[in-house]
Amino acid sequence: KTTFPYFTGPAWTSFQTGKDTGNHGVNNYFKYDKDFNIRMVNGNDIKEKTFYEIVDENGLKCFTMNLPYTNPAKTKGDIVYSWLYAANEDNKLFFPRNLPERFPSLKQYRNHTERAKGTMKYLDSTYECLLTEEKVIQEVITKDEHDVAFFLICALDRVQHKTYPDLIAQIDNSKTKMSKKIFKKLDDIIKWIDENKKEETKVIIMSDHGFRAYDGKFYVNSWLKNKGHLITSPGGQIINEVTSDNTKNKKKKRKLNITPLVVFVKKHPRLFKFAEHFYDVIVKNIPFDIVKQQGIDFSKTKAYCRSSFESTIFLNENLSIEEKKKLKIEIIDGLNKLEDIEAHDCQGFYHGKYVNQIGDVVVSSEKYEIDSTIGNQEFISMTRLMHDLYGSFICYGPDIKTNYVLEKSHITDMTPPILHLLDLKVPNDLDGKVLKEIFAEGTDPAINEVKYSKVENINSNDNKEKIKNIIKQIKIPLKNK
Repeated sequence: KTTFPYFTGPAWTSFQTGKDTGNHGVNNYFKYDKDFNIRMVNGNDIKEKTFYEIVDENGLKCFTMNLPYTNPAKTKGDIVYSWLYAANEDNKLFFPRNLPERFPSLKQYRNHTERAKGTMKYLDSTYECLLTEEKVIQEVITKDEHDVAFFLICALDRVQHKTYPDLIAQIDNSKTKMSKKIFKKLDDIIKWIDENKKEETKVIIMSDHGFRAYDGKFYVNSWLKNKGHLITSPGGQIINEVTSDNTKNKKKKRKLNITPLVVFVKKHPRLFKFAEHFYDVIVKNIPFDIVKQQGIDFSKTKAYCRSSFESTIFLNENLSIEEKKKLKIEIIDGLNKLEDIEAHDCQGFYHGKYVNQIGDVVVSSEKYEIDSTIGNQEFISMTRLMHDLYGSFICYGPDIKTNYVLEKSHITDMTPPILHLLDLKVPNDLDGKVLKEIFAEGTDPAINEVKYSKVENINSNDNKEKIKNIIKQIKIPLKNK
């Protein structure tokens, strides 16, 4: 089971910290300021310690390839930044910069696919990226300089977003043939790792989410608008879901508002599906920044959803506590009366120190993809290919049970066993646990008690007093004017 929402931001952050969304606060690809300006999330936004930082602090060496939010670097290396990191120069993809000199396979490494030239070009580009990733994996494992090596391969996700229905229906066409070629190469990579890894190496294969086809979209902002909770106006605040930080083209100065076109297209399933094929081409080549969302009048709006990637509703901060309490109940009750829609209070759905940053009401559905488009229509029926709550976890090697099916696990349960297998202390404030049931009876990981390191809560009363006393003792010399 992964995070909710099941997107890259919260999922990979939970993987590398062992903490759920409410305890690391990353629930989107982006960060918003008070004026709704956005930027891409980066490593500085992850305030919690990651497994590779703990590995590094204990004098062990770690190699990470394509793991989101490893930049800016928090360790001595070795790091290949993820596809989310927009670097115009290839040498900025690596830390330290000279990493390709030590691992020459990185000189041909690619992590960006060609999105703007059709499905077949996209799949071809995915395969070409996979070939460069294969060379890096083989070189790193062969050189055997690291205690931990992490490789994120996006090929499976990219294939599913393009050809999932055809693959499920076992349709034989050029897209599925190319997809199967990619699957075969992934299989070959795992086989190579299995045959060339050191005998004592443990292998974990896992995904940050699952995948499925949904029956349509639920436009949560349209529902809020129809209920009178969200008010739009021509001069209102536009909340974007795209930032130039994640594109190579940063020279676009003017804006092109296509909001009426987007609202019209999203009413018609066939037109929407047809237009999606050309959207990436248009965004890449048109000399404007695209505006595709109606402006919100926040002087009158009571509730809104910032982003389809968050699936949470925020209440206007200018409302009184009583108004918020009443409105939250009204929204949750109203959404739960809709067929196949669920709504929960974020304060109960999430837990942790960052819950207040996530939102007020979380919206989910087993049938519909949650979308933040503002229009009049609340639902659209069409096949949507998107992530799912349940992914994959496979572990094997010495000390690991064979022919054993784990009843349940969570993406936060990845960091603790990694640390335990390295005989390192596990921070005692993690949400994840060491999956001791996966270890074979009589082996050291099964017998040895989990060692924990105490993480002090800086907000505790004892620590507050300590901080106050330290501040009192600080003496700052004052210079004469």
